[in-house]
Amino acid sequence: MTDATNKFTMGRRDLAKLAAGAATLSLLPGAAQAQANYDAAKREGKLTLYTDLPGETAEKVTTLFKNKYAGIAVEFFRGDTTQVFQRFQTETGAGRHTVDVLTSTVRRTRHMIARNMVAPYKSATLANYPADIIPSHNLWSVYAITLTGFAWNTRQVAQGQEPKSWDDLLDPKWRGKIGMQDPIQGGGVASWVATMYAGWGEAKWTNYMTKLAAQEPRYGRYLQIQDLLGGGEIAVHCAAYPDYIQSTLKAKGAPVEWGVPDPTVRTALSTSVSANAPNPNAAKLFVDHMLSTDVQKLLGDVGSLPALAAQRPAHFARLANAKFIDSADEVEEQKQEFFQAKIREFFGRR
Repeated sequence: MTDATNKFTMGRRDLAKLAAGAATLSLLPGAAQAQANYDAAKREGKLTLYTDLPGETAEKVTTLFKNKYAGIAVEFFRGDTTQVFQRFQTETGAGRHTVDVLTSTVRRTRHMIARNMVAPYKSATLANYPADIIPSHNLWSVYAITLTGFAWNTRQVAQGQEPKSWDDLLDPKWRGKIGMQDPIQGGGVASWVATMYAGWGEAKWTNYMTKLAAQEPRYGRYLQIQDLLGGGEIAVHCAAYPDYIQSTLKAKGAPVEWGVPDPTVRTALSTSVSANAPNPNAAKLFVDHMLSTDVQKLLGDVGSLPALAAQRPAHFARLANAKFIDSADEVEEQKQEFFQAKIREFFGRR
């Protein structure tokens, strides 16, 4: 376990902002619920978080929590999404209930739900959020999203010639100039393939993927393909992550841009209360915290794409009119053998 305050200290200006925020707490949505959760959480005195947030982001988020809600000690375990799930599952199976609240992907959270590992909680702060990301069962709350679309190198693609739709990637001019994560190896691009099946139907999907493979894409690991895009070795990156490209390549000045095709795939990042939380009120308070304006702004500042649109950096303004389709995780898992066979059929001839 790691106490976040050992590695990250808020500046005086940040603390002053927090104090000012606390003074106006009664004016904020969900304030009464948050105060009730805080009073109960102080009696518990502790919070244990399992999180897949990047290390520095986890430290900033938990330090902000402790400065906002004095009297609650915070410990957290950080790992990748699979590590968090496996550790939580192992401990739950052994009857060791130490974790109070988690962050994960909705895909992994569904696995937790199937095993009765998380409990429902609906934060009043969700009143500020779009209804289409709030599940009726309240077993998770979406605090951020990631996207799958496409991107291009602005030195390789003239202004006005950039792709604007998925169908544009089938233009003969892109033959041999597209890169994509190898779908045969699985990962995010395989999820994109399955999601487009769910969105388009089998006939259109089969036609599209067959034609895309005929464009002779360059395959590799995701980061390898993204680096090829930044270096101009490919012109277009299919099934790219716009939010990640924005916070990495573009933030470093690489000549790249990303698009918002119809549909753009949306993958939700969620936080949930453990069904066996030793400190359930502290867990609920942390969910309130993740959905709060200050954490949503923090996430935008560190390069994530917060779920609360009002706190997104200006470069995400183009998402206002985007048409999203949610990752078809359940379809992908239910038809796993079908998708594996079809992906080999589409992309295996090289």
